[in-house]
Amino acid sequence: MFSALPGGYRYSNGSFYNIGNYGLWWSATEINADNAWYRLLGNGTDYLLRHSLYAKSAGLSVRLLRD
Repeated sequence: MFSALPGGYRYSNGSFYNIGNYGLWWSATEINADNAWYRLLGNGTDYLLRHSLYAKSAGLSVRLLRD
């Protein structure tokens, strides 16, 4: 089971958006030097989306796994 708080994201200019509405997590998979894949989970929804081309200069959440 996975549970998390919808932390939104931070634009590269430092402003925050969608806190409490969406959770966005970086993937370990890069697309290129400037962009990477990420996962999006909406608050109160039952879907998880995989998106690409999010600028690495922005701020998304990170999920840590323990072995």
